[in-house]
Formats: sequence, C-alpha cells, structure tokens
Amino acid sequence: MTPQTLAFHAGRVSHSPEGNESRFLRRRRGVIATLATPSGRDANLLRPSRTNSRVAPGRRRGFTLIEMLVVLMIIGLFFGLVSAITRPDERAMLRLEAERLSQLLDFAAAEARLTGRSIAWTADESGYRFWRADEDASWLEIRDSELLRARTLPQGVLVSGFRVENMRPQGAIRLEFAPQGSLLAFTIGMSLGDEQYSVVGSPIGEVRVVPGKGRIDGEVALR
Repeated sequence: MTPQTLAFHAGRVSHSPEGNESRFLRRRRGVIATLATPSGRDANLLRPSRTNSRVAPGRRRGFTLIEMLVVLMIIGLFFGLVSAITRPDERAMLRLEAERLSQLLDFAAAEARLTGRSIAWTADESGYRFWRADEDASWLEIRDSELLRARTLPQGVLVSGFRVENMRPQGAIRLEFAPQGSLLAFTIGMSLGDEQYSVVGSPIGEVRVVPGKGRIDGEVALR
C-alpha cells in the first residue's frame, strides 16, 4: 500500500469519530427542540384563553359590589342599634325609670328598718330625693348615699300622679318609711307622652311596677 493510500485511510479513521459525534449531537438537539416547542393542538392548549381574561374582570367587579352592599348593610344595622340604645322608645324609657324608682323605694324601706331611722321620699314633676330623720326629729336630705341621692328625671318623664290609701289629697308628694315597716298602700304615677306606668306599694312592703295608672282603694290625688 502506497504512503498516500495509507495516509488517506488514516485520515478517514482518525476523523470519522468526530463526524459521528457531531451527527449525534445535532440529532439530540433536534429531539430536545421538538419536545420543548409545542405545536398544533398542544400549543393551543398552552396559550392563555382570551375568553377567561375577559370574564375574570367582570367577576371581580360583581364580587366587589356584593362586598360593598354587605358593608353598607352592616353599617346600617350598626347605626340602627346605636339609635335604639341612645334613643330608646318612650315605653322602654318610662318603664326603666319606673323600675329604678321601685327599687330605690324598696331599698329606702329596708334601710329604715335596719338603721331604726325613718326615711322619707319627696318628689316634684322633674325629679325626687330622699330624706333621713335626725335624732331631734328634723329631716336632712340624704347626700352620703349613691343610691339615695337626689335624681333628676330624663326630659319628658314626669311624676304625674300620687295616691295614698285613706288619705286626702295633699299638695306635696311625700312618703315616709318607718322603722317598724308599716306603710299604707300607695301608687306613684309616671308618664312620658301617652305612655304611663305606676309604682305600686302594698301595706306588707311589696313594691312593684304595673302599666297604666294602677289601682288602690282610698282617695286619689292626681297632679
């Protein structure tokens, strides 16, 4: 074999592995590119839907509107609750004041029995106060008790009636609670507009609140 022929064969032998490697790499890149690049139906599936992008903003606007309506409804309920608390109806306010007076009269009667000193209650149309009998039989206004302090009735609430069993009408509204616990039946009328409640006391010391003017036997003195 001539030197040229040997060189030619040697060249083919030495260069053929590199050529095979180049073809293998090109083939591998083509497969990777085919897998990485979707085509046809697969490409359409991967593209974002324009229809969905148009619907989403509409849904967000509707949800936001519902949120606003809910918030407005909650605010309305809140203001309604605050109004009911700060401005209760006439019947509820009047009953509250009548219940307060009933409890205070019951407490005054109990204190008179416990301390052995008479306690009196006086009132006019706008409020009432309590008095304690001194040792020399004089009356002093009670100012050392948070419960029996002088009280002013809310605007519009009036002490509108006063009746005591078997007693003639008197100009002043006055009740006395003796240490012995004996007391004539009485009714104190309270009003606010057209609403009326009565604080009714029995001879056995029971004090309760009833709607309307209440009923007892004896003379009636209405203011």
